[in-house]
Formats: sequence, structure tokens, C-alpha cells
Amino acid sequence: MNILSFIAVVVFLISFFEGAYIFLINKRSVLNILFLFICLSMAIWSLGAAFAYSSDDKSNIIIWEKISSIGFIFLHAFTLHFILEYINFKKVFFKIIIYLPSFLFLIFSFKYPFVFIDYEKIGNYWVCTPNLSSPILLLFMINYLLYYLLCTVFLFFYRKKNINKRIKKQSLIIIFSIIATIFCYNFEPFILSRFLNNRSYALSPIFSIIWISVVWFAFKKYSFLNLDIKGIPLKIVNSLDELIILIDSFLNIKFINERIKNLLEISKSNLKLNDLIL
Repeated sequence: MNILSFIAVVVFLISFFEGAYIFLINKRSVLNILFLFICLSMAIWSLGAAFAYSSDDKSNIIIWEKISSIGFIFLHAFTLHFILEYINFKKVFFKIIIYLPSFLFLIFSFKYPFVFIDYEKIGNYWVCTPNLSSPILLLFMINYLLYYLLCTVFLFFYRKKNINKRIKKQSLIIIFSIIATIFCYNFEPFILSRFLNNRSYALSPIFSIIWISVVWFAFKKYSFLNLDIKGIPLKIVNSLDELIILIDSFLNIKFINERIKNLLEISKSNLKLNDLIL
């Protein structure tokens, strides 16, 4: 195992366990589920890269590139869906069709890996030649850059109109992480390689550590994807005659006492405040 494989394994472990940890905090939250999928996408991408970095021949690299493509092809779709949920975007149809290009690219990638066209081993490391003449790669780059641009624009306007200071800080951190991560994803394989005789070490999966590290910072400092109700005596709250609702900053209902459940005859879970008002 070379140093690149070791780093990729570290990224895989961090992505997997961070996604699982956030999911277990609130298994019913769509945001937490989507964040899990984002982390799993990064984990699959990193794991495939880890094996590819240490492969003995080209045929193994192609196999692991196909496996890792499941991660990087769906990563931006999950990210856009995540942002749409974060800003309370309501149009379900749009949330569904954003995955269509990823399914098409995945089908193509299993037949003809389109990111790199050739591989050469120099010392302990494989050097890859980006397939910059491929129209499929061009379309894929347009696809994910457009999605990340939409994420940034949506977050910018959501932050601008939101009066909650914590939400403003969360949104700014997410904007920063998206811009920094997408720059690093593209800089080494598609920009720096231009100055290295069109050669790349395929370091993009490793830069996923930026995204998950910044989100973890937001989680710890600004309670991102988390509503801490530990220490609240819920049994006592349930026994009160008053109507009590606990919501997070996205108007998701985290807790309602028995008084409200009985009054409104609520049986559903995963509700928003608007569901009760309307």
C-alpha cells in the first residue's frame, strides 16, 4: 500500500463513520439520510481509488474505476438534493429528475470508463491521462458543475433572506465547503495536468476530506443536522396539559407531547410545523 492508498483509506473510514453517525442521530430526517448518501458516495469513491492506487496492472485499475464511479457520479446529485431539502424546496418532481443524468453516466461508465484514457506506472504510483477529448466527460463536467453552481446560488439566496444567525453561519460554511471542494476536485486532474504533459495522479477522491471536515465543524459548532434534546425530561413534558412542540431550525417537528397527539389525532411521524398549521 502506497501513501495515496493509505490516505484514501482514511478518507473512506472518515466518510463512512461520519455519515453513519449523523444518520443514527436522527434516522427519520431526510437531511440526515441524504447526508449519509453523500458520505457513502465519497466512501465508495475513496475505496475504489485506494485499491486503484495500489493496483499491479491496468486491468485492475479499470475495474476499480468502474466501482468508484458509483460514488463520484452520484455525489453531486445527492448534494443538490441535500441542499434542496436544506432550503425547504418543495417541488418533488425536480428532486427526482436530478438523478436521471447520473444513472445515464453510470451506465456508460460501466461500459467505457470515460474519465481517464490511459495509465502508466512511474515508480510506486500510477499516472493517469485524462480523457479531455471525450464528449461524455465534457457533458459530465457540465452536469456536476451546474449542480454545484445551483447549490451555491440556492444557498446564497436562502442565507440572504434568512434572519436566523445560526442558519446564516451554517449556509456560509456549506457554501465555502462546496466551492473549496469542487475547486480541488478539478484542479489536479483537469487543470494542473495541463502543465504536466496531460498527466494526473487522480487525487480528486482524497479532497473529499475537505467537505466532510467542514460539515463536521458546522455540526459541532452550529448544531448542523442535529437538535440536541438530551436532558429534556420528556416524560414530564408528555404529562403536561399545555400544547408543546419542539422544532428545529428547518421547522421539522422533533417532538410533540401526548396532549397534541390526542387533540389532533396524529399518527404520522416526520412532520413539519406547516403540516399542523395547515
